[in-house]
Amino acid sequence: MKTVRLYQSFLLMIIALAIGQGQQLAILDIAPVEIPETNALTLSEHFREVVSNKIGESIIPIEKVREVLLGDKVNNRWCAEEWCAREVGELLGVEKVIVSSIWKDGELYKLNGKLVVMGDTLLEKEHTFNFAGEEESLIPEVEMMAYELLSKQMPQELQLQHQYIGERSLALQ
Repeated sequence: MKTVRLYQSFLLMIIALAIGQGQQLAILDIAPVEIPETNALTLSEHFREVVSNKIGESIIPIEKVREVLLGDKVNNRWCAEEWCAREVGELLGVEKVIVSSIWKDGELYKLNGKLVVMGDTLLEKEHTFNFAGEEESLIPEVEMMAYELLSKQMPQELQLQHQYIGERSLALQ
């Protein structure tokens, strides 16, 4: 009987540790600059889906992020810099935060993302990609940013899409 209780206690402890360590990444909404906020929110959701479903990282639900930030009267949609990521990460008590922005100037787009590790004073990883083209190209480029920031091997198809967007961008400029 003692063995069964000890085993149950051990399993509960393992489950609690897995849950506690599984959600140490917060992803804020992509900050829109000269693009509609609704488009940025759609891309933000897609980015989170890629990180959680395709890459397999456990992230804090955006509702929790928004709830915590609302209490501090911070709009996470405008947080795209390292200092802001650190402040938000501190409020949320997470190990890592991803902040990003999309800027549009005519047919030119600039996608920028930063992965900030709270316990380190250095910026963990940064991704910037500038291109000329259609707004539809933002979807694969947001996916590309997720793989780049988290240092994960990206699928061949995504690499080919990124290469095509880059080459098309050069031709359009």
